[in-house]
Amino acid sequence: MKNFKVVSLTPELTPGAEHVVTAPTPEAAAFKALGVDVVRGTSKSARPIARVYWQDTPEQTNMVRLYTRIGIA
Repeated sequence: MKNFKVVSLTPELTPGAEHVVTAPTPEAAAFKALGVDVVRGTSKSARPIARVYWQDTPEQTNMVRLYTRIGIA
């Protein structure tokens, strides 16, 4: 498990709020911090709801943008 920094990008989920959580994946970290089911990806029409950062080595910082999952009924 890794430490992830989750940054909320939406007003509904406390904008700009940063949470540091321990989780196995960036998606799991966002779920723990924000309580929202998210997926990785890119979209020209949808806005990301969170950015998640983590470090594999002290010299390397990784970041993914996460979007709400669409099509769940």
